[in-house]
Amino acid sequence: MSDSLNVHNNGLLAGYLTVEPDGAWQFAYSQSYLSSLHSPVSLAFPKRAAPYRGPRVRSWIANLLPEGNAKTAVAVALGVSVDNDFDLIRHLGGDCFGAVQFDAVALPGQNRRRLSGEDLRNLAAVLRLRPLLADVEGIRYALPGLRAKLALEKSNGEVSLPLWGALSNTIFKPAREEVQESVENEHFCMSLATACLVHETARVDRVDAEIPLLVVARFDRFEAEGGVRARHAESLCAISGTRPERKYEREGGLGWAEIFELVRSWSSLPALDVRHLIDYAAFSFLIGHGTGSAKDVVLRVTEQGLRLAPYFGFWSSHCYSNQNDKLGLSIGHEDRPDWLVGESWLGFARDAGVKPRYVLERVRALAGNVQRRSLLVADEVQSHYGYSSVISEIVGLIAKRARQLEVGLATQNTVTLPALGES
Repeated sequence: MSDSLNVHNNGLLAGYLTVEPDGAWQFAYSQSYLSSLHSPVSLAFPKRAAPYRGPRVRSWIANLLPEGNAKTAVAVALGVSVDNDFDLIRHLGGDCFGAVQFDAVALPGQNRRRLSGEDLRNLAAVLRLRPLLADVEGIRYALPGLRAKLALEKSNGEVSLPLWGALSNTIFKPAREEVQESVENEHFCMSLATACLVHETARVDRVDAEIPLLVVARFDRFEAEGGVRARHAESLCAISGTRPERKYEREGGLGWAEIFELVRSWSSLPALDVRHLIDYAAFSFLIGHGTGSAKDVVLRVTEQGLRLAPYFGFWSSHCYSNQNDKLGLSIGHEDRPDWLVGESWLGFARDAGVKPRYVLERVRALAGNVQRRSLLVADEVQSHYGYSSVISEIVGLIAKRARQLEVGLATQNTVTLPALGES
């Protein structure tokens, strides 16, 4: 006997997810959805009458689930095998990344519980032991990534806990025990990205609920009449069929050449989004963001069509001695930051399919901009939230890497470009 789940997209029955007795995964569109004008549930599965079968289907589900220790803890709490992705999505799939939901679909305005400040503190404390609160009755949300998180609704100054598949619009990330000042780190890096980069970044804030929390507005949600609505968004790992445990380039995941190719294939404004990705790579190097992968490159539906989603998850891993000191995405096939030279960035330009002189000048301009603004943003953040030693470490790392770029690119030919922020 096969196991099957109804798959909804933006609240509409889109099809059926099935695992056959022989272990084969399958997704099939419903006839009513096929005859509608609604978009496919994934770019990996264009609408068609024939079902999709095989590992690509399972990879799609795996990219919606938590990873690593968070996934293990959730599986233990639910009493299922960590490799049983079908039962995990059955339990967690009421509120997923993007617009898909599995089985339960909540009615707008229902199934929410308002949280007091004390409630939020208690949930944040419990989350360290029970990631995603997966064993709490009524909580059905799946968030990809390695960290324990809360998916809540934040509206008009009030915070509510969505239940039974009601949609969240905000993610609350507690401080990580193994990473000193992790909330301060990510909040600063995201604030700096907002100040320096042309492309949009996810909105972030900080709250202190005894355990510090990073508050991140979901870019796959929007407000409409009747409450929170979902918009289609998915990572390049999901689109390409790359399993989460193989997301890093050094493990066989996508590199920059494949990422640029996919964005060119799908973006409605590919030239602009390619330029944004060049900035993403340079900014990641400057702040020491060593955990980047194709899973962090997301496409979402906008009024302009499919576009690169806002940046999210920037933090400096290279300022810690207990974190990996390499880049998740290599630059010109070099993932050791201290070994990056002008030739590395020329190789990156070839991967991007962009004129080398353009890339070099853009990277140089961004380095100067990030170094200058890091001091200003550090002062602003610390004057509001208090001193943070990790912010000082990141500012020092940025200065070092900006100097490395200045020296490494000094002998390369360049062209004059418009100032950052101009078209």
